Amino acid sequence: MGYSQGAAFLPVYLALTPVNTFHLAAMFCGYLPETHLGLIGRIDAQSPFGGIPSLHFIGLQDGIIGDTMSRGLAAKFTSPLIVESSTAGHHPPLTSDPTFNDVLAFLRSF
Repeated sequence: MGYSQGAAFLPVYLALTPVNTFHLAAMFCGYLPETHLGLIGRIDAQSPFGGIPSLHFIGLQDGIIGDTMSRGLAAKFTSPLIVESSTAGHHPPLTSDPTFNDVLAFLRSF
């Protein structure tokens, strides 16, 4: 599980870890570390990380990480679950967010 820069590092970590080490990946306000070609090379070489299920939370009011950046990260996974919040900014969903239960359902399903 990663948030912001942690979410950007999550695919790097998965690229360096044997397939089937983890059962799911959850990224909040994530993006690809595109300024580092070495890291992107590792990600591209190992994507889609054994088909690991992934959740990608996108706050459509995020003024730091745009939804296009988060979608680029999601594209590195086989069947990403993209959860968009029309009210969230650069933070995971609050309990009052309509998408909060969607995120919980994904996490609880494992």
